[in-house]
Amino acid sequence: MSDSVYKQTVGASRPDPLPGCTARYTEEDWVDWVLGTVAGPKRAEMRAHLEVCPSCRQLSADWERVLLYSEPQGDPEAGTAGNREQVQPAVPAERVRKSLRWRVRFIGLRNEAKELIRGGLRRRGAILAFSFALIVAGGWVLRTEHAADEPWSTYVERYEPAALPVMSSPESVALPLDGGRLAPESGMVWYNEASREMLMLVGGIVPREDQIVEVWAVKEGSRDSLGLLQYHAYRAHLYVKNKEALQEADNLVLTVETRNGDPEDPAPKDTIFVDLTAGRK
Repeated sequence: MSDSVYKQTVGASRPDPLPGCTARYTEEDWVDWVLGTVAGPKRAEMRAHLEVCPSCRQLSADWERVLLYSEPQGDPEAGTAGNREQVQPAVPAERVRKSLRWRVRFIGLRNEAKELIRGGLRRRGAILAFSFALIVAGGWVLRTEHAADEPWSTYVERYEPAALPVMSSPESVALPLDGGRLAPESGMVWYNEASREMLMLVGGIVPREDQIVEVWAVKEGSRDSLGLLQYHAYRAHLYVKNKEALQEADNLVLTVETRNGDPEDPAPKDTIFVDLTAGRK
């Protein structure tokens, strides 16, 4: 991976293959895996490899503990379209980025200290080991931040596992969220015309407590509701399958609306547009 998190914070050169790994995967490969930047057939190959390679399995688990946050508190089914539960506040993006950099640097310090001590430079190695211990002691502070920076693949695996094939299928097309009145910080739409499925992932749009975010299928001025964004761990998604309105739509539109249809509230505000025609053959 070019300009990877691993290279920027742990080392500039690509590491050697892991000892005992017949497939010659490197630590950098497993950082990519945990961060969710590996997709399609390669991700399937790496998942299968974890079953037979103890070295890679242990390394992957180590990186997951460092790069990913703990499970969100509360019921993972909360916030579905059925109950329109109160959403949680957003986490500032810069705070999230700083947390991720610190977590990766945590591994870098540990590895460098080990190498220096092993190579005989005990004094500098001891200093680095002490620095590493300080980071460990302060780790509880990092753990208090929420899971806004975990890979989208991890989010989907946790909250909408039935939609995972949509992300990896060669028949699926990834469509950008093109903005509107309010552009999201992150997000994407995976659309598979053949399987009649759509997965929308949105980060950075959190409405007020009295509001909901609804997704509409739009065609020639008419619109049909596909459902509400479902919020978990400071992110949101909607998975749709076999809905006729989706197959006929030209665009997807997200709107922010009041929960109870407040008569004093003006017409819903379009927030995001997605051109579905770009995903059709």
